[in-house]
Amino acid sequence: MKKFPSLTAFIILFYFFETALFAGGKFFNGNDWNKFLPVMKISYISGLYDGTAFCESGFLSSQDVEASPMFRRFPMDMTFKEVVNSLDIFYSDEKNYSIPIIYALHIVKMEHEGLDNQKINSYKKEIQTRVKE
Repeated sequence: MKKFPSLTAFIILFYFFETALFAGGKFFNGNDWNKFLPVMKISYISGLYDGTAFCESGFLSSQDVEASPMFRRFPMDMTFKEVVNSLDIFYSDEKNYSIPIIYALHIVKMEHEGLDNQKINSYKKEIQTRVKE
């Protein structure tokens, strides 16, 4: 009689529910990210990618895929574990806590592609200004 998987699932769902409940309807940011368990981080990223791909699949033709927001904004040539590790590094700096995860993914992509630090820092400041408003 194995009850461990269902107990684990319950704990993970309860934790996500509690975190979402107290997020106040805002996007998850670095404060939330740093509270996630490692398995929750991979699940969150997987769900975000799958959800975005599913939403886009209904209105994008095969020619439009490269122009999709997902391909332009998310790191597509990294594994989920690499993305999680990059986000862990990104959110190890308290100055980045206010940046929502969906925008942090774009910053991770920019860093991974070797974009100029000045452009990355400018983007970070723009996002932090929007979040404060």
